[in-house]
Amino acid sequence: MAIALTKDLKLPENHFGESEKFLIYRFSDGRLRFVKSIPNQHRNDDEGEHGNPEKGRNIADLLKKEDVNCVVSRFFGKNIRIISEYFLPVIVPVNDVKKVISLLDIKAEKIVLEAKTHAVNPKSNALKL
Repeated sequence: MAIALTKDLKLPENHFGESEKFLIYRFSDGRLRFVKSIPNQHRNDDEGEHGNPEKGRNIADLLKKEDVNCVVSRFFGKNIRIISEYFLPVIVPVNDVKKVISLLDIKAEKIVLEAKTHAVNPKSNALKL
């Protein structure tokens, strides 16, 4: 799982691809466990063209290397179509990372089930928590 974050450790107010970094988490032993933080080196790939598909593909490639199966943000832009080919988009109602992690922990079983279903039949619909 990759959680989009700003430099202020909040979820972005704009959309997933504009995050400064991604926190990588795994579900293990019924709990959400922090793995690492990685910079979003493709944050500015769409300068001049908002929603540039190349940016979406670049971010997807970055996160595929981290063995991510779902991505978490408050908002997703046009590239949700590309992102959802590889990951289950999860939309959360708050931007405070501690509250988000708590919510994800509570909804872990639902997220894991949806991510497995999504892996077999990708769609652009997001899971809203």
